[in-house]
Amino acid sequence: MFEGYAEMGPKNIITVDYMAGVASFFVVALGGTLVGIIWGILAAFVSRFTHHVRVIEPLFVFVMAYLSYVSAELFHFSGILALTFCGITMKNYVEENISYKSHVTVKYAMKMLASSSETIIFLFLGVSTVNDNHEWNTWFVVMTIFFCTVYRTIGPRFCRIKGPILISQLLFDCRSHEPLSIHQLG
Repeated sequence: MFEGYAEMGPKNIITVDYMAGVASFFVVALGGTLVGIIWGILAAFVSRFTHHVRVIEPLFVFVMAYLSYVSAELFHFSGILALTFCGITMKNYVEENISYKSHVTVKYAMKMLASSSETIIFLFLGVSTVNDNHEWNTWFVVMTIFFCTVYRTIGPRFCRIKGPILISQLLFDCRSHEPLSIHQLG
């Protein structure tokens, strides 16, 4: 979307274009979310009938999640949000419908895929850091340090405990037991 606005040039962009950009953001985000939830519900419904063939249950879980991603991308919605919300929906419903062995298989396959993906991402990040020709931008560095300092100063004012942990504090407020400080520093 940014590249589209850059091609138009700042002089040719009018207020309607900005409003269309904001609307497009919400359509893409909500569309991806809706596609993911629909695929998650579909996976939950179909997984009720897989007790005859327990062997394909783990494959079924991964294929349905991938199909949510592909179908969201097909309609130019957010595939990542579709995949995320499909996983959230499947966690609540599909887990109850598949066997314990299939659940363990899915759990450890996901851990392996997550670890492998993280390794590949940081490998590419390290290679691009070394290979690219970087340009120093003093204004960017100064503003980054300024906003980090402001956040670290204001953050503790909104928390009941010390430290810049506003977001984790907001998440822990919904818990039934009091969180320990060490859990928020993770």
